[in-house]
Amino acid sequence: MAYEVFYVQAGNALELLTLNVMKYYSTLEFTTDRLYTVNRGNQIIYNTAHKKLNGSDNVFLESSIKSITRNDDGVVAVVERPCGTQTIRAKKLVIAIRPRYVDMAPFLDVKPNEEKITKQFSNIHTWTCILNGTGETLGISQSGISDVEARAFWWSTDAEITKEKAASSLLRTAYFVQGASNVTSPTGERPTINNLKQHTPYLLHAPREAVANGFYKGMNAMRGSTTPIGPARPGN
Repeated sequence: MAYEVFYVQAGNALELLTLNVMKYYSTLEFTTDRLYTVNRGNQIIYNTAHKKLNGSDNVFLESSIKSITRNDDGVVAVVERPCGTQTIRAKKLVIAIRPRYVDMAPFLDVKPNEEKITKQFSNIHTWTCILNGTGETLGISQSGISDVEARAFWWSTDAEITKEKAASSLLRTAYFVQGASNVTSPTGERPTINNLKQHTPYLLHAPREAVANGFYKGMNAMRGSTTPIGPARPGN
C-alpha cells in the first residue's frame, strides 16, 4: 500500500527538495516535546523583546519604514512614526522579514544582484482553521506533540486560491478523513469551519531550477557589508 506524506503547514513533503526539508524540519521536532508559553500565545515573546530593548526608546510601534539607503559608511533609515518622521543612522542593518523582492523594494535600495536573487524565491499558501462537528479524534497526530487535537487543521496549496475555495477544499478533506476513519459527527451536527485564516506567503524556498542554476552561490556571494540578507531558511 502506498502512502502520501504530508506535514503541518508544509504541503506535500514528497514534492519538496531534500535540501528544503532539511532546512525546514529539525530533528528536535520528532525527538522532543514542544515548548509552549503558559497562555499558548506568542505575544509574551514580543513583550519580552520590547522590555529587553528598553521599551519605547528603542522600539518603534505603529511605524513604517519610508526608505533605507546603504553605502560603505553605514545605513540611513527614514521612519514614519505617530509623532513624525525620524531619521536613523547606523553602522549595520538587519532585516527580519521575508527576503522577497516585492517585500523589500518599496523601502530598500535593492541592488541589481540582490534583485536577481530575491525575485527567485517561491512559496506555498497555507490556511489554518478550527473544524467543529468532526466527532471523535480523527486519528491525525503530529510527531513530538501529544496534545494536538484533530479539530485544528492546516491546509496548504502551491497555488494562490480564494477563501471560498480553501473552505470548500477543507470541508471535502474533513469528510474524506471521517469516512476513512469510520468517524461520524455528533447527532445533528456536521463539520463546519471556524476562523479560517490565510498565512501567505509561507515556506519560502528556492525552486528546483534556481538551486540547480546556482541560487545559493549567488546568495552567499552577495553577503557582505551592505547586504542585510543571511542564509535563506524556508519559513514564514
